Amino acid sequence: MKEARGGVAPSGRAAIIALLRAPGFSAFLAGRTAAALGTWMERLALGWMVWEATGSTGWLGAVAFLRLAPTLVAGPWGGVMADRTGAVHVLARAEFALALMLATLAVGAWAGEPPLETLAAAALALGTAQALANAPSKAAVARLSPPELVATAVPVSSVVFHAAAFVGPAIAGAMIAVAGPAPVFLVAALAAAAFAFILRYGPAERRDKAGAPAASPGFLAALPPALRDPTIRPTLLLHAAFALLLRPIVDLLPAVADAVGGGGAATLGLLTGAMGLGAASG
Repeated sequence: MKEARGGVAPSGRAAIIALLRAPGFSAFLAGRTAAALGTWMERLALGWMVWEATGSTGWLGAVAFLRLAPTLVAGPWGGVMADRTGAVHVLARAEFALALMLATLAVGAWAGEPPLETLAAAALALGTAQALANAPSKAAVARLSPPELVATAVPVSSVVFHAAAFVGPAIAGAMIAVAGPAPVFLVAALAAAAFAFILRYGPAERRDKAGAPAASPGFLAALPPALRDPTIRPTLLLHAAFALLLRPIVDLLPAVADAVGGGGAATLGLLTGAMGLGAASG
């Protein structure tokens, strides 16, 4: 057992209960859950709009590329900024930017079917903001939980995110089938805004070192040691294999749903939700 604060760190159910009772962490977890639901909902809605506008798997792939390409640059930079200015600070601003973009997309969807160029630009902008938020959201889990409960906080937060991948698409599919994609974007915008509010007015994150870590290395400086590390290198390779071989399945699901007996948005929600259920179970 790990010693913490003069005693033995709790484990199992006791650790989860202690974590949820920790000041600020339960609010953070609730906000992250809402934001994760919104992320999965708007991803499904955006993909469905592109498919309805074009009926082209090529365009689905192109928009998915625009959505994910910022991760190559903005993702590592988000981690660097989290080290230098604080994970909660960066995450709050990224979520606020997401809320504004999603609200704008909701207004555009209500006004009519946005041009394909607008959808592509929205995918690029949303992808950039979410890439910036990716590393800070993971760092914030550790920095807002008690030190002795970090080993519990990380998997709990992961389960919440993947559970949202099950629930969010199913909700979005039903909403699109009944009222179209505009309400989906609005709900996602409200969820991101709520998370930004919680981060802005919640407890300050714990810093491991005194002072601002202005000397934090940039991405290019950190990459070579990571590739040489016997633990980190296979993890990076595993992520790369997932991105190349499995991620495209998620982005092409609108075409798959339409091909399965002419299924509509509700079928798309069920297919995406099934993948999320498998991830949450794992």
